[in-house]
Amino acid sequence: MGTALRFEYRGRRYEYRGELREPTDGEYYFGRSGALVVKAESQRLVPIDFGILRSSAFIRKTGISFNTKMQVGYSTAYAIYVHENPEARHAEGTQDKFLEDPLKNLTNDGTILRIVLAEASK
Repeated sequence: MGTALRFEYRGRRYEYRGELREPTDGEYYFGRSGALVVKAESQRLVPIDFGILRSSAFIRKTGISFNTKMQVGYSTAYAIYVHENPEARHAEGTQDKFLEDPLKNLTNDGTILRIVLAEASK
């Protein structure tokens, strides 16, 4: 079936037109693999004190079929403060913007789109 796959990140729109299969029931349509990659990259950068923040990472699916959305985040109450504080001291290899930067990088270099298209083409 000819269709379009669209997603948006921070005002930048991405679109693919071509053959995509309809997802089956219970399938995390075109995004679970991309969300897993974002989560994994984020977890490499998340600051660690006791590991609570890192262990609070989640992936949440909403919607069905072509309207499915994947959300990657952290559920601790202080996650936003750690993420948004560039003045905080972090151990080597960790940083603030531990979720935003991987998402930006993986989107801008085309990794997410390639993963999504590969998943959609199976």
